[in-house]
Amino acid sequence: NHVYAPVNPLDSVVSEEAVANPESAYGKTKLAAEAIVLQAVQNQQLQASIARSFQHTGPRQQARLMVPEWACQFAQEKETVRVQTLDSYLDLSDVRDVVRAYRAIMEQQTSETIFNVGSGTAIRSGSVCELFQHLVTPHRQIEEISPGQRQHPIADISRLQKATDWQPVIQLAQTVKDTLDYWKTQTP
Repeated sequence: NHVYAPVNPLDSVVSEEAVANPESAYGKTKLAAEAIVLQAVQNQQLQASIARSFQHTGPRQQARLMVPEWACQFAQEKETVRVQTLDSYLDLSDVRDVVRAYRAIMEQQTSETIFNVGSGTAIRSGSVCELFQHLVTPHRQIEEISPGQRQHPIADISRLQKATDWQPVIQLAQTVKDTLDYWKTQTP
């Protein structure tokens, strides 16, 4: 999630109480929006919840993010697939699970306001690439544009699970397959 401060690879799991110190303008605007919501909750007695969503993906997502960008390249049967890095560690969920989490948050009865929404698991980008390779013939050459290890925050989803009994159910392999199948229908 973009509102959290950078994390150490040895301590990458963040709860809702973790330091919120975004580096990007996008993260700063998200944090500012959260502050407005929290102020409205305090001053006007509104009921509201904030979902801090970690990276999620799936069929029909634009090809500007990692999984759909790679799916698009694999679907076009390019000989070489260009990726930023195979050594990025991130919390990656299926968008269909995320939508279920949003609904569970809206239906929950708790005093908690902020919820992390993610898988709660660190996934290596190279593992995602391997899932694509297992689905195509022949295997593609992989070109790393910006090699190097990157560690993104990983969601502590225990608050969400306690408040709603929500669990992610769609396996990453299914997400990758469904996304690749979608992009195969989009390529001429």
